[in-house]
Amino acid sequence: MSQIEKETGYVDVLVNNAGVIGPKNGKDIYSVDSIEALRDAMTTDFDGWASTFAINTQAIIGVSATFLPLLEAANTRRGYAPGRVTGTGNAREHDKSKLSQVGTSEDDDRMAHIITVASVASYMRWVSAGLAYNASKSAAAHLGKMMATFLADWGIRSNIICPGPFPSEMTASQPLKWGTNQIPQGRMGSANDIAGLTLFLVGKGGAYVNGTVQLTDGGRLGMFPAVY
Repeated sequence: MSQIEKETGYVDVLVNNAGVIGPKNGKDIYSVDSIEALRDAMTTDFDGWASTFAINTQAIIGVSATFLPLLEAANTRRGYAPGRVTGTGNAREHDKSKLSQVGTSEDDDRMAHIITVASVASYMRWVSAGLAYNASKSAAAHLGKMMATFLADWGIRSNIICPGPFPSEMTASQPLKWGTNQIPQGRMGSANDIAGLTLFLVGKGGAYVNGTVQLTDGGRLGMFPAVY
C-alpha cells in the first residue's frame, strides 16, 4: 500500500481477489459407502480450514481496512467531503467542479468502491471442491454485503462478484466444455464475461449499484441446490 500511496495517493477501486481451494473433500463426501468413511471425508485436512478462511475470508477485512484512507482520498479528489456523514436527508457534499480536474464530467457521481470476488460456491448447498471452500466463500460474500452497510456513512461502496468456473490455476484440471446439467452455457467463463461485468460496476453506469451480488456463472447455480 505504501508504494501506491507514494505513486498516486488514492485508490478509486479496490478488488479483493485472493483465493485458495483449501481441503478437497467434495468428491469423497458423495462417493463414500459407510458412515465412518463419511466422517473421515468431512474432516479431511481439517487443519487446512484455518488457512482457507485466513485467505478467502479474513484477508478481505484486513485488506479493505488497510486501503480505507486511500479510498477516502479518491472521494476527496473527486470533490466529495471526507469523513462520516449520517442522518436522514443529509447527503454527502459534492463539489462537482473538481470532476473536470480529474478528467470526467459533472454527471459522474461515482464514489470509491470495494469489489470482493467470492464464488458461485458461496450459495451452493452442493459441495464443490470442499466444505471449507464453500463456507469461506459464503462468508466472503456476506462480508461484502456487511461492508456496503457500515461503510455507507463513509462514502465507500461495496459489491460482490460471484464467478462460476473460469480458467485459472485453481481450475486447470477442469474441462473447457460442460454439459447442460452443469453449466447451461456449455463452457467456462471467459475474459469477456468477467471484464464486462467488472467494467460495468466500476464505470459510470454502475455508480448506483451498491451492496449487490453479481453472478457470472453461465447458469450453473440454477443446476444445483442453492440459497441465492
